[in-house]
Amino acid sequence: MATKAIAIPMEEYMRTSYEYDAEWVEGEVVERSLPNNNHANAQANIDHGVVQSRKTSRLFSRPGLRIRVAANRWRIPDISIFADREPEGDYPSNVFSAIEILSPDDAMATLYDKLAEYAAMGIPYLWVVDPSHRRIQKYEDESLIRVDAIEFPDRGFRLTSQEIFA
Repeated sequence: MATKAIAIPMEEYMRTSYEYDAEWVEGEVVERSLPNNNHANAQANIDHGVVQSRKTSRLFSRPGLRIRVAANRWRIPDISIFADREPEGDYPSNVFSAIEILSPDDAMATLYDKLAEYAAMGIPYLWVVDPSHRRIQKYEDESLIRVDAIEFPDRGFRLTSQEIFA
């Protein structure tokens, strides 16, 4: 993961755009890893699957949306999913699921920090997608558990690893 950080006030971060949007952690803008083709393909396939199921699942996806996870932290899940209604406002907080898609230079320590922050803010479903190894993992009780699909059974939504990595 990129380590370059630039100290700026949150207000400046919120009104600034970045070539590949950066996160804001404790007063510093932190660059995110650049996605490769496998990352982008998995992200597109997941987003497409959510969009296609919208009428029955009542799930709404937003790739690359800034999410405030704490007073001093803004993160950007690769995909944020909202339930029952379209997210409202520029930076909605009612995230139902966050999906992180690994890039080759992502650091596991940073990934675990993000997942813990998402869990602390009450996001109930957290997923990690690893295109390089064609794996899906669910984050639960501070652990990653390998699974074969991203799914929300109560909503009739299931997206398999074959569909994600097609």
